[in-house]
Amino acid sequence: MTLPKGQFVRLTGENLKLEVDFDATTFASADITIGGSVSVSQFTDTATAARRTTVAFANGEGTYTDGDGVVYGVTDARGVVILYDSGNPADTTNGIVGQIEVTATGGAGPFSGTATGVIRLNTTSRVSVNEAVSIAGAVWTLSFDAANVNEIAIADATLSYDPYLTIEGTVESLNTQALTDSGATSGIAGRNITIFLGDKGDLADETDDVGLLLTNTQLAIFEFGTSAERSFAIYAEGDVSVIGIDGLRIEGRVQIWINNSGRIFNTTVTSVPRLDPSETLAPLAVKFTSGAMEQVLGNVLIGIAAEIGRASCRERV
Repeated sequence: MTLPKGQFVRLTGENLKLEVDFDATTFASADITIGGSVSVSQFTDTATAARRTTVAFANGEGTYTDGDGVVYGVTDARGVVILYDSGNPADTTNGIVGQIEVTATGGAGPFSGTATGVIRLNTTSRVSVNEAVSIAGAVWTLSFDAANVNEIAIADATLSYDPYLTIEGTVESLNTQALTDSGATSGIAGRNITIFLGDKGDLADETDDVGLLLTNTQLAIFEFGTSAERSFAIYAEGDVSVIGIDGLRIEGRVQIWINNSGRIFNTTVTSVPRLDPSETLAPLAVKFTSGAMEQVLGNVLIGIAAEIGRASCRERV
């Protein structure tokens, strides 16, 4: 049987290996090496000969080297990588974009032990990438607003911003435009965040905590300077409740602004992590009207013993 040459090719296999070398010279020191169940599909534009190859994989394990040269061991890897090839080797839009969920071990910082992370890659010059890839019934969304990205984001982090709050949840680096607008030296966007504001008491005993707990939260933190000179601006919105005060009940959704940076700015955060690859999130609008802010605003339900009522909350903490 003879089949005509077509636009589509698909290959699926077990115990295959994906390697990515950002230097594009040799695989002897590949930045990413992951083996597992791999599916490869390719589309060729018959008019231009440009090719788009999609690599999806699951149950992978191997190694990853980030942009700072820190090496991580990775397991439970699953994700999607897209390879663009225009047919012209000099075209800077050639390269890969990808998003890979992993369990990372080793490395540095929050990964000095073991943590869940998301590897984000963009080796092309493309600064407006928004690709949706359907794999085995799930839709993966790859979104980039900057070129030359090679980073691993923390999916389960615990970070402290004394004396204000402690956060736990999924975070990744702020998008480039948000850093530019704010003038921040670094920053993170968070999702699925738990924020505690109050007195932690004995750090080893959660039963003596007294304060406000925010859940189902979206968050943006802008950091200025380093070490002893560090300052920050924090915006968060989420569902609030009170813990550690008998007889008092507070429920509702609030916004929080904390700013000790001395800077006034507004921006749009587009790098809020997705909890599911098929999610579509609206950008997070952030505005600081003062360089020194400690403010909570929202509509909350307050109950004291048998009494209950609704209030609009606008307080400085």
